[in-house]
Amino acid sequence: MDKIGIINYGMGNLFSVKNAINFIGKDAEIIDKPSEIQKFDKLILPGVGAFAKAMDNLTMRGFIEPLTKEVLINKKSLLGLCLGMQLLFESSEEHGLNSGLGWIKGKVRSLKNDVSLIVPHMGWNNLKIKKKSYLLKNIDVNELDYYFVHSFYCKCNNENDIIASAEYEVQMDVIIEHDYIFGCQFHPEKSQKNGLELIKNFCEL
Repeated sequence: MDKIGIINYGMGNLFSVKNAINFIGKDAEIIDKPSEIQKFDKLILPGVGAFAKAMDNLTMRGFIEPLTKEVLINKKSLLGLCLGMQLLFESSEEHGLNSGLGWIKGKVRSLKNDVSLIVPHMGWNNLKIKKKSYLLKNIDVNELDYYFVHSFYCKCNNENDIIASAEYEVQMDVIIEHDYIFGCQFHPEKSQKNGLELIKNFCEL
């Protein structure tokens, strides 16, 4: 069984993600030290909070270099959740323009600047599937309800990276896949059976 590592950079809902993975019978541990990353087969980058602070924390805790090595060079699968997905992109408009990891070509935009609806976008939303992905294996496309809490949204430059989108006056790219890099804007650990199935699929890639 693959060992799943959850990156602790001080801004993620670590234990709810770990509990969700353990609930589906998979082995998950929280990674507190960058030197531990290499011990794991798959990685999860969670996140709750501000983009710039998250990048600062990843840098100060020494995670960026080993993460880049394991994901881009050693080609370990990584799943970014919510803010963790946004960090995969080149930049974010949150509190000025801030650089991200740059693994996915595109930008994180402000919902407040682009929609007249209430921000943050909070609650359950359906998905529009753009292409097939193993992440959605055994998930009923008629029951694609997932739980969102966010004020910023991702826009991919490459349409081929988009697995699913959601509408909130604008099209938000909410599931992405680029080779072995994956991301979900919503919280699968809070999205009941569909979310747990998605997490299970990632663990079994």
